[in-house]
Amino acid sequence: MKIGNPIESRRKEDIATDEAHAELSALANQYKSVVNTEKYEHIEQAEKDKLKEKCDATVKASEELINKKKSQAKHLNPIVTVAEFASKKKELEKFCNDILSKPKPVPQPKPEEKKEEKPADKPNPEPAKADANTAETKTDGNNMDVEGNK
Repeated sequence: MKIGNPIESRRKEDIATDEAHAELSALANQYKSVVNTEKYEHIEQAEKDKLKEKCDATVKASEELINKKKSQAKHLNPIVTVAEFASKKKELEKFCNDILSKPKPVPQPKPEEKKEEKPADKPNPEPAKADANTAETKTDGNNMDVEGNK
């Protein structure tokens, strides 16, 4: 074991936790802004408020951990790790995605007066196509049955 390994690992963890905190904060802010878009209008306001509260609480807890880490001496093992931020990120993603993935309600069809349409009122293009297809097969020389070629 080299002497510099623990020092280097603490340095890497220190840098990585700052990056993980920034990612977590950005994700929380993204969820808070996305929930107000037109795409998610179908979600109840109470659910949106829960999402915003969860994002705010996650960011606040994350900032507290970072502040504790900064107040700690650099030669000590870190009190917060990247793994802790990763688990908070997964927890936030699951919570928010459960809310945001709720499907839009199916719009109820408006009751309209039923109009009776006569079949003669609508032109039916399909029989015309069938006639064209049969006309093509009749003129095709390969499908003709000639009695003289027995």
